[in-house]
Amino acid sequence: MKIETGYLRIYHFFNDIKNGKVIVPNYQRDYCWDKNKIELLIDSLEKGIPIGVFQFRKLDKGFIEVVDGLHRIRTIYNILQGNGIYFNFETSKFT
Repeated sequence: MKIETGYLRIYHFFNDIKNGKVIVPNYQRDYCWDKNKIELLIDSLEKGIPIGVFQFRKLDKGFIEVVDGLHRIRTIYNILQGNGIYFNFETSKFT
């Protein structure tokens, strides 16, 4: 098995999500973050605190499987897309 490290631009990754190229395997648990966990993640992002490593597996035909970091990815994606989570970055509060 070949292991690579690198950077993945969030813009391109979120486009892959929109285009159905990101696979969530069956072993991943359902989304279960509450408002407090989401606020802690955003607080870390605002302060420049590392939020951990994301792990992916490259599949055939340009597909990507999420191995680790699904909840963080879903939270960031939902905030940026306005999918039910609205965060005011000026006041650091949910609206």
